[in-house]
Amino acid sequence: MPVDDEAKQLDAVVISLIERFPDVGEQRIRDEVQVAADGLADAKVRAFIPLLVDHAVRERLRARNFIDPRGPRFAACCTESPDRPAFRVVTFNIQYAREIEGAIRLFRATPGMQDADFVLLQEMDEDGVRRIAAALSLGNYVYYPTTVMRGRNFGNAILSRWPLENDAKLILPHLALFDGSQRIAVRSSPSASDAFDGITTRMPGVWVKMLSPDWEW
Repeated sequence: MPVDDEAKQLDAVVISLIERFPDVGEQRIRDEVQVAADGLADAKVRAFIPLLVDHAVRERLRARNFIDPRGPRFAACCTESPDRPAFRVVTFNIQYAREIEGAIRLFRATPGMQDADFVLLQEMDEDGVRRIAAALSLGNYVYYPTTVMRGRNFGNAILSRWPLENDAKLILPHLALFDGSQRIAVRSSPSASDAFDGITTRMPGVWVKMLSPDWEW
């Protein structure tokens, strides 16, 4: 598609979105269209760029994100486990918290995932977190939703054999391109430092598309 034609179609997208979302404000809509278009700048097939931009901006404007670092927050406590000479950490992104029972079967059947001491979960809802924690006998967890999609909360969780302390939600400096969902990291530390020879251990769980070296804890 010629550059001029694409620019005209993107202008038409802006006008359509202003009519669709009259309370948002023209400047924000123009900014969102520019962000979405920039995200597709390297696409070789240009014919569908205006359509993709329109879809992306609509989803971003509809998105409901939890940008308060304090919550919502769901947690369970406090079970203890015996000391161990080493611990196992498993991270798992379960898309849209689907197939929870399948994920539980995978944990139980896969040697590298069995008997995990810490499980970092992404794209989870609170029910999925609770079910996996119960199935794996991980009685301590913290879960922070980051966004509402399809009428459900989604976010990150840390499950642990030991009580957790100093948990926090870090708001990352970007939104997902196509659905506008906020990306976050969740961190926490096990309180049973004696189980780790007095070493302070911090567990981060991150839900992102890309990582930047400029982000700091």
